[in-house]
Amino acid sequence: MKTHLCACLVLFLGQGLFDGACGEEVIHLSSRHDLADRFLVVESAPDPTGRVEYFRGKMKGAVAISSPWKLDMDTLSVQPLLAPNQTFPDRGKLPQWMELKVSPAGGKVVLTRTAMREGGEIGDIYLVDVASGRAEELLADGQQNYALSFSPDGRLLAYYSSGPESKYGHGQPVSHSAARLMRVDTREVTEVRRAFVDSVQHGGWEFPPPQWLDDRKVVYCTFSSDKDEIAREAKEFQKSLPGKNCPVATLFDVATSQSKSIFVPDGTPKSVLAPTAFIDAKRKTVYLSSNHYLVLKTDFEFSTPTVVVKSEKPMGVHVRGIKENGELDYAVWEIKETKPEDYPDILFGPPGAPRPTPAR
Repeated sequence: MKTHLCACLVLFLGQGLFDGACGEEVIHLSSRHDLADRFLVVESAPDPTGRVEYFRGKMKGAVAISSPWKLDMDTLSVQPLLAPNQTFPDRGKLPQWMELKVSPAGGKVVLTRTAMREGGEIGDIYLVDVASGRAEELLADGQQNYALSFSPDGRLLAYYSSGPESKYGHGQPVSHSAARLMRVDTREVTEVRRAFVDSVQHGGWEFPPPQWLDDRKVVYCTFSSDKDEIAREAKEFQKSLPGKNCPVATLFDVATSQSKSIFVPDGTPKSVLAPTAFIDAKRKTVYLSSNHYLVLKTDFEFSTPTVVVKSEKPMGVHVRGIKENGELDYAVWEIKETKPEDYPDILFGPPGAPRPTPAR
């Protein structure tokens, strides 16, 4: 009952007043599978030791919004990650804890704390010491900081940062973003690439977290290009950027502070949205998959890419990962100007010959 009482108090009196107020609550599970029966888990990640799992979610039946928790794998006990009696700045309406990422170095977890205010959503970044449960504010710059990604050594944090919504496409706000990097110990922030157009809010898309090749090289995916038809205002904004269009992805070398970008090859459709990087560390290969039209392949130095999957007409491409033999595991489907339920079945197969559309 204690947890539900706190949930009700949060609902009526405000989340900010009761952050960590239920910190002494300990829930004992009967088994690891009992977690799914007791909690609605949004995301989870294990500690490097494998003895603790951190997750964001809420107890089933509770009215409180999702909170960060930790599960002791030895005792199967669950308790809030944040220590009780902590207060956090009031930066807007509906504050809540969102992204949760565990440091590969162990002992630390980063969280984003979002809130709504005039002009859009903001997302502050907090660093939590898992032993004490104390949260330390790393960044509160009035931006929506998201898609956090630790370097393998835990010293650096790569992320994207969106500014206020100021332009519109198809009647929806368009967000302008930047790819950034933070040194966790000093809080020093480096802007890897200045603002680009990243998403159409309220039914648009967001970027996946940046992908690390090693402790010093990280791949950021960006929006392309100046010929995209999603929003005319977005095109006008992109004209102010260096070069003809935004890159599909940018590789940043922390040691040299140098970046190298990959652009859409000539002769391919120019509607490349929110690409995802897939890393084949064994073969030092990077695949850049857009959600339309094509998949590019390059190396850890971002040499001139080759086209792995390409279509001259609208085609959905969904890359699921890299197989053990190095082949790309992906699916494609034809995009039609119809209702979603009219889309053809997804076709699975290796790169190569065109795939037929199945009869319905």
